[in-house]
This record gives sequence, C-alpha cells and structure tokens, in this order.
Amino acid sequence: MPYDPHLECVVPPRDTIIWRYIDFTKYVSMIQTGHLFFSSVRVLAKKDKWEAAFPERWKEAWVKKLGGGDFAPDVILRRSREVLDARAFVNCWHINETESDAMWRLYANGTSNLVIRSTVGRLCDSFSVEPRFIHVGRVEYIDFDRCDFDDKIKDRILNITPALLWKRPGFKHEQELRAIYYSSMDMTSNGLLISSDLVTLIEKIIVSPQSEAWFEELVRSISNKFGYTMIPIERSKWDDAPKTA
Repeated sequence: MPYDPHLECVVPPRDTIIWRYIDFTKYVSMIQTGHLFFSSVRVLAKKDKWEAAFPERWKEAWVKKLGGGDFAPDVILRRSREVLDARAFVNCWHINETESDAMWRLYANGTSNLVIRSTVGRLCDSFSVEPRFIHVGRVEYIDFDRCDFDDKIKDRILNITPALLWKRPGFKHEQELRAIYYSSMDMTSNGLLISSDLVTLIEKIIVSPQSEAWFEELVRSISNKFGYTMIPIERSKWDDAPKTA
C-alpha cells in the first residue's frame, strides 16, 4: 500500500529532491534485501537527548488546552515517551536541490561512501510494496524555549508524532525528511527493515568525490549483480577544481 498521510506530518511537494548519504556496506545491504533500514528512536536518543522528548512548555500548553480534569499528565507523557522508544522507527533523508558539502562530511566522509538521490514522491511511492503503514514528514526546527506551543497543539488529544518531527535549531543544516513507522508492539531491536521498491526509489547513485575510479565500478558491478542495472551511477564532481581561463 502507499504511504499513509498523517495529520501532523508536513509533506513537501512530490518533486522535492532528497538525498540519503550512506556508506558502501549499507548500500549493499539495501539492494541485497530490497529494504530500507529504519532506526529505533531509542538509538537516536542516545546521540541527541532531545530526540522524541516532550519539553515542559509543551506539557503546560497541552494541560491548558485540556482545561483541567482528572488526569495525570506526567504519567501520560512518560508512557508516551516509552511508546516512542519501543515502537517508533525512522528513516532519514536530506532535503536539498544539490549535493551538500556538510552532509558528505558528516554522514559519508571517506572514499567508500555514496549518496542516493531521490524525490519525496519516489520515496512515498516506493512503500507500495510494504504492507505496513508508513508516514512521511518534514522535520521542523524550533526553539523549545520560545515556541508558542498553544498555537501548535491542534486538538485536545496528545499526539506523539510531533515529538519525532521537532528538533532544535542547531540541527537545521540537516534539512531532514523522515519516513516513520510505528510498531503495534514494544520492540527491543535497534532498527527494522521496511520493504521499498528500490527501482522506484532510486533516481541516481553518486559515489563520494573522494573516491577513485575503481570504487565507482565496484558500485556499478554490485548493483548489476542484484539486478539494478537501470540505476544511473556516477562519481561526484563536488571536489573537482573549477575550469579556469
């Protein structure tokens, strides 16, 4: 089935260009299995303690919207965080018209790495082979100390999905798009494999600008071996010297 639109997810136009910077071993695993790896939110939170957090001012705004009543917000929020840690999994992409120097350095630094170029529409359509519901949404970068949470809360029900789509301004350089999957039960794994039609998903493979010619040929050979002969593969020109007069 196609991806499942979500009320809390802002989805960019279908032709928006997106990138996933990965190392060669992850690419091989992807084309060998025909799956995308979705990381556990619990694992992501080890790198960023604000990942999937419920800031105090958000809780205050939510309690205010409820207008009182006999309930325990701290208990509900704690359980909500436990649900995200145990059941939420995400696959992350970078939104940009062109390759990003920062993303090459942060997520694919070295000679044996590459980037997958796709679009929002291709990503959404690629989940047509996955029986489970997948959401897609753009990350919003907000100042949790200044944000008007009264305006952001759309209804009286605590919706936990925004916790996966709000990050601090210090991460704005990532310009992140997330595919999100919620498991129906608690899980202890660090990630899950989600089916994806890779022919639909992958528009182009670009190997690291630091790589040598043999690596581009290796990526092409491996891709052909697993039947992805139609995917264009080229070496990045990002580090090429400019042509001068």
